[in-house]
Amino acid sequence: MNDKPIVESSSTLNNLAAIEMKGSCYSSQPVLPNQYAVRAGNPGPLGLFSFALVTFVLSVFNVVWPDAPNNALIVGGIFYGGITQFIAGLLDFQHGNTFSATTFCSFGAFWTGQGFLMLPINFNAAYAGDTEMWAQGLAVYHLGWVLFTYMMFGASLKLKKGSVLLSILLFLVGTTMLMLAVNIWTGNTIPKRIAGVTGLLAAFGAWYAGLAEIVVEDGMTFPVGAHNTVVVHERV
Repeated sequence: MNDKPIVESSSTLNNLAAIEMKGSCYSSQPVLPNQYAVRAGNPGPLGLFSFALVTFVLSVFNVVWPDAPNNALIVGGIFYGGITQFIAGLLDFQHGNTFSATTFCSFGAFWTGQGFLMLPINFNAAYAGDTEMWAQGLAVYHLGWVLFTYMMFGASLKLKKGSVLLSILLFLVGTTMLMLAVNIWTGNTIPKRIAGVTGLLAAFGAWYAGLAEIVVEDGMTFPVGAHNTVVVHERV
């Protein structure tokens, strides 16, 4: 008869200790590994929905009332289209989705800035009342966003997790920014109305893309294009 004591390996003891600690939050008994593991949600739909709503409201103004003030969008622009979308981008970084995280954080910051620009503050005072110079500055600012958006559009065509819908959305957003820049520079309302139309298409496309990412978690699929199927962001 072998009287040698049974010696647990250090790795086994560590694993058991980890299991005990994990189970202690719920029960005094040991639990199986991952029994209480929590699956992280997908922040993508939140970012898409927040972008879609504020883009929809702004685009309606641009199409129907291009000369009317759009200050009704201040709160939504800052908090939902801006801060909420930015948070969705930060969460996407944790999922390892650099492209979508960069896009959400960037446009979240853009919408936060747009919301502040809608505040009843005389930003033009920085240009000593020179409205033409102020308009040129805003136009150049929008052109910078045009370049960024078209750059992301080009990158989306090569993404393994990309889709035709994603590429179309970025192209529409870039075109919207371009038309807004032309409107600011020239004062012509026709480009602003065109921006309203492309913005509405982008908003509806973003809502559709958000729904596609939600339902895929329950085994349903919405067609999004030939690049790839919608990828569920999971982290356990």
